[in-house]
Amino acid sequence: MGSGTQNLRAPLDHHQEGGGKATQKPQTQALTSIKQNLHDPLGALTGWDPTTPLSSIDQFASLTSLRKISLRSNFFNGTLPHSLAKCTLLRALFLQYNSFSGNLPREISNLTNLQVLNIAQNRFSGEIPRSLPVSLKYLDLSSNTFSGSIPSSVSDLAQLQLINLSYNQFSGSIPASFGQLQSLEYLANGNRLGGLIPAAIGELPKLQLGFNGFSGVVGPESGGCFSVLQVLDLQANHIRGVFPLWLTRVVTLTILDVSRNLFSGVVPAEIGNLSRLEELKMGGNGFKEVVPVEIQQCRSLQVLDLHGNDLSGEIPEVLGDLGGLKVLSLGENQFSGSVPGSFRNLTGLETLNLGGNGLNGSLPDEVMGLSNLTTLDLSGNGFSGEIPATIGSLNRVMFLNLSGNGFSGRIPSSFGNLLRLSSLDLSRQSLSGELPSELAGLPNLQVIALQENMLSGDVHEGFSSLLVLRYLNLSSNGFSGQIPLTFGFLKSLVVLSLSKNHISGLIPPELGNCSDLETLELESNSLTGNIPGDLSRLLHLKIPVNVAQISGLVYLNVSRNNLEGGIPALLGSRFNNPSAFADNPRLCGKPLPRNCVDVEASNRRKRLILLIAVVVSGACMLALCCCFYTYSLLRWRKRLKQGAAGEKKRSPARPSSNGSGGRGSTDNGGPKLVMFNNKITLAETTEATRQFDEENVLSRTRYGLVFKACYSDGMVLSIRRLPDGSLDENMFRKEAEFLSKVKHRNLTVLRGYYAGAPDMRLLVYDYMPNGNLATLLQEASHQDGHVLNWPMRHLIALGIARGLAFLHTSNIVHGDVKPQSVLFDADFEAHLSDFGLDRLTIATPAEPSTSATVGTLGYVSPEAVLTGEVSKEADCLQLRHSIT
Repeated sequence: MGSGTQNLRAPLDHHQEGGGKATQKPQTQALTSIKQNLHDPLGALTGWDPTTPLSSIDQFASLTSLRKISLRSNFFNGTLPHSLAKCTLLRALFLQYNSFSGNLPREISNLTNLQVLNIAQNRFSGEIPRSLPVSLKYLDLSSNTFSGSIPSSVSDLAQLQLINLSYNQFSGSIPASFGQLQSLEYLANGNRLGGLIPAAIGELPKLQLGFNGFSGVVGPESGGCFSVLQVLDLQANHIRGVFPLWLTRVVTLTILDVSRNLFSGVVPAEIGNLSRLEELKMGGNGFKEVVPVEIQQCRSLQVLDLHGNDLSGEIPEVLGDLGGLKVLSLGENQFSGSVPGSFRNLTGLETLNLGGNGLNGSLPDEVMGLSNLTTLDLSGNGFSGEIPATIGSLNRVMFLNLSGNGFSGRIPSSFGNLLRLSSLDLSRQSLSGELPSELAGLPNLQVIALQENMLSGDVHEGFSSLLVLRYLNLSSNGFSGQIPLTFGFLKSLVVLSLSKNHISGLIPPELGNCSDLETLELESNSLTGNIPGDLSRLLHLKIPVNVAQISGLVYLNVSRNNLEGGIPALLGSRFNNPSAFADNPRLCGKPLPRNCVDVEASNRRKRLILLIAVVVSGACMLALCCCFYTYSLLRWRKRLKQGAAGEKKRSPARPSSNGSGGRGSTDNGGPKLVMFNNKITLAETTEATRQFDEENVLSRTRYGLVFKACYSDGMVLSIRRLPDGSLDENMFRKEAEFLSKVKHRNLTVLRGYYAGAPDMRLLVYDYMPNGNLATLLQEASHQDGHVLNWPMRHLIALGIARGLAFLHTSNIVHGDVKPQSVLFDADFEAHLSDFGLDRLTIATPAEPSTSATVGTLGYVSPEAVLTGEVSKEADCLQLRHSIT
C-alpha cells in the first residue's frame, strides 16, 4: 500500500474502535467503490484485497467519520467526486502530485471543518469556487491550470495562514480585500496577474508575487506606512519607473526583491532607513549613477545584489562596514577604480561578484584575505599584474573566475591549496610559462578554462588524474608535445579543446575511451598520422540502430594539421562537414571531396615517376663519369645537376586541399527545428509523436506536456511542448541556446528546440526509458525495498547532488527538486530535469544569459515558506526530502 491508502485507513480504524461494527461495513464499501472509480496507472491500490474488511466500500458519502485523506504522489487521474462534500468531518485533504483534472467542485464549501486543502501539481482547471470552507488555514492550488480572476471572497477566510496560487493562469488584479488577512503568507508567483498591486495587500507579513506581469505597486495613503510587511518579492515583473520612496518607510522589511524589472533612476539614499533589511536584491534593472553611502545603515544585510544595472563611479568604501554580508553581487555594471580596501572587513563573505565592470589595478590583498569565499568572480575587468601567490589562502573557494582581464606572468603554484575548487577560469589573459603541476592535484576540478593566453610547455599529463574533469580548454596558447595517452582515463570529460597550439604526434586512440565526450577540438596544430577509428566508439547509447543515434560526440574539428589516410567511415557519416577535416593535404574520404582510391592511385603514379627519374639520372651520371676525365666533365656534371634541379621544380603540384566550410544550407521559408546534434525536421517530429497524440504523453507539468517521439529509423527522443504564453521567438532562441550549454552527466541536456508560431514552442531531450524517481519510490514501497535499496539510493543521491552542484556553479537555481524531476536513462543513471524552463515560459525583461534562474515552486516546502524564496540552500533541502 502507498502512503495515501494508509492515511485513508487510519481514520476508519479509529472509528471502528469507537463506533463498533455497526458502521464498519458501509464505510469499507465506500473505499472499494473509490478504488474502482480511480484510474490507478501505478497500481498503488492493488494492496486492497477484496477479502479484507476494507474491500466492500460504496462511496465517499458513507465515509462520514473520515478526518484525513492523503492520496499524494500516486499519479491518480479523473475528477474530484462531488460526494466528497458529504465527509463533513474532514480536516485535511492531500491530493498533490497526481493527475486529477476538471474543476474544483463548488460543494467543497460544505466541508466546514476542512483546515488543509492541498491539490498542487495536478491538472485542475477552471475558476476557483466563489465559496470555500471558512475553516481553511492552508490552501495550496499551485501548479495547475486554474484561470480567471482570484475571487475576493477568499478574504472571508479569516483563519487562512498560507495560500499558494503559484504557477497557474490567473489573470486580472489582486483583490484589495486580501489586506484583511493579517496572518496570511501570500504566494502567487508565476501567473498572469497584472495591473497595480493594491496598497492594502501590504498589510500582509509576506508578499511573494514574482514572475507575473504587474506594472506597479500602489503605496499607502499620504503619511501612512505598512507596519507588518517583512518579505516583499516582486522579482521578474514589468514594474517600471523610479524606485518608490514609500517602500523606504516600511521599516519592518527584512527581505526586498525587486530584481529583473524595469526600474530606472537612482538607488535612493533613503534605502538606509531599512535598518532590519537582511536581503536587498535590485539586480537586472536600469538603476544608474552611484550606490548611496547611506546603504551602510543597513547593518543587518546578508545579501546585497545590484548586478546587471548601469551603476557607475567607484565602489563605495562604506560597503566594507556591512560586516554581516555573505553575498555581494555588483557584476555587470560600470564601476571603475580599484577594489575598496575596506573589503578586508567582510570576513564572512561567501560570494563576491565584481565581474563585467571597469575595475583596474592589481589583484587586491584585501580580497585574498577573505578566507570564507566559495565564489569569486572578477572576470571582464581591467585587472593587471601577476596573480599573487596569496590566492592560495582562499582554501574554501569552489568557483573562481578571473577571465578577461590583463593578468600576466606565471600561474602560481599556490593554486594547489584550493582543494575544494571545482571551476577555474583564467582564460583571455596574458598568462605565460608552463602550467604548475599542482593543478593536477585538485581532486574536485570539473572545469579548467585556460584558452587565449600565452602558456607553453607540454600538454599536462597530470590532468589525467582529475577523474571528475568535464571541461578542459587549452586552445589558443603555445602548448607543444603530444596529446597524453592517459587522457583516455577521463571518462567524465565532455569538452576537450586543444586547438591552435603546437601539438604534434598522433591522435591517441585511447581518446575513444572518453565515453562522455561531446566536443573534441584539435584544429590548427601539427598532428600527423591517421584519424583513429577508436573515436567512433564515443557513444552514450549501447548498440545503436544506426549512426544517427550516436549521441556521444557532438562536435569534432581536426582541420589544419598534417593528418593523412582515410577518414573512418563512421566519423565521416557523423560529421558530414568538410571544414571539420579541411587543410590536411593527405587526408581523404567523405566528407572531403578527395576519394581515397584516387588519392592512392595518384600517390602510386608519383612514386613510379620518382623511381624512373632516379634510374634515368643514375644512368646518365654513370655514362658521364666514364666519358669525361677533364675539366669539361666537371662543367657538364654541374650543368646536369642544374638541369635535374629544374626538373624537380617543374614536378606536378599536390592536389588542392581547399574544402567547403560551415553548416549545410537550409531553406529560409520559416521557423526550423534547430538541433545541436542529429538532423531531424519538424515534420518528422510531428509524425514521431503521432501529431502530439495524448497516448504519447510521458508527463505533465506547468511547463507543458512531454511526449515520447519514436522516429522511423528507431531513434527515440523526448519532446516538451511548452504552454501558451512563452517568450517571443528571438528571446526564446537566445534562452534555449543558453540552456543547451548547461551540460552535465546528471542533468538532462537540451538537444534542440523549435520556435514557430506563438502557440508552438518545442524542446528536444534524450529519452529516459526508466521513468522517474517518484515511480521508483512507489514501486519500492510495494516490494519491501528490493527495487530501491540503500546503496542504490546513495548512488542516486550522489549523482543528483553532483548535477545540482553543477547548476549552482552555473548560477542556476533549480527551485523545485522533487522525485518527479529525477529521470533515469537506460543504465539507471539519474538525471535532474526541469531546470531553467521558467525563462522559456514566462515573459520577463531581457537580461544577461548568465543570470541566475529560478524554477517552479510547486508544493511549497516548510523551508521555502520560512525563507520566503527559492535558493540554492532550498534546492539542497528539497534534494534531501526527495531522496529520503
